[in-house]
Amino acid sequence: MMENNELLSLLKEFIKESKDADAVNVIEHKEINTCLNTLKVKITKVESLCEASEGLRETCYQKQNDIENRMRRVEKLLPLENLADKFDTLAFKVYGVMGAMTLVMLIAGWFLKNSIQGTIG
Repeated sequence: MMENNELLSLLKEFIKESKDADAVNVIEHKEINTCLNTLKVKITKVESLCEASEGLRETCYQKQNDIENRMRRVEKLLPLENLADKFDTLAFKVYGVMGAMTLVMLIAGWFLKNSIQGTIG
């Protein structure tokens, strides 16, 4: 009889430990499923981004090829020799005009300041 009580108590302890382990397993499985679902969502997003980028790359290459073809046609139509020298000349003219405009603005500001001071004083 004593042996039966010991076996019965061991069985009860095993059942209790099994229930506790099952509860822990349920919690851990829930966490694992949450992580897996999050991972699936992220993978889906990455896949859709990859598909979209493939389309964007194709469009970009088409536009780049179109621009290059147009530039080649322009190069054939326009004499682009000494382009660097022409750019330097143009830049010099632009900066000259900008400098002249700045000088005119300074003189106008000085005249305006003097005319205001003359009417006040």
